[in-house]
Amino acid sequence: MGAVLDPTPDMAPWWAVESRTESAYLSATVYVPASLRHGTGAARRDVQPPTEEEHAGAWLAAGAWDTLAPGPVAALLAALDQVLTHPNYERWTAAGGTPLPESITAELRGGRVLLTAPLIRYEEELDGGHFAHAELGYEYAAPLRAAVAALAA
Repeated sequence: MGAVLDPTPDMAPWWAVESRTESAYLSATVYVPASLRHGTGAARRDVQPPTEEEHAGAWLAAGAWDTLAPGPVAALLAALDQVLTHPNYERWTAAGGTPLPESITAELRGGRVLLTAPLIRYEEELDGGHFAHAELGYEYAAPLRAAVAALAA
């Protein structure tokens, strides 16, 4: 069962989180209106294209496992903290779920955070690699948070 969480002040206006049984969705809220205008499936040509602000607030696919996250490091950390402190994550760990020692990295690139992590990216093909929602398996949540936290240190 999923739970759409209220963003914390530190996440705004960049992030919204939906906590699920084995994963969480991280939504780039600045880009969501553009994503909704284009709809699901084939790109529609009769709608207003995304603005520069919306593109700056979107996830951006940069390679097979490389993804640029929008917003400041602190906002992304707040979203990941919300994932890791939610009861769904706690139930997952209590049921035997464990973080994987995956090679997840984070670095600053052009004012954005470049993540190398196995995120599931939704509709990245509709707008030149920009997209609104990424799914993060709980097994990668703590390693990803540690990699992003190292940038803030």
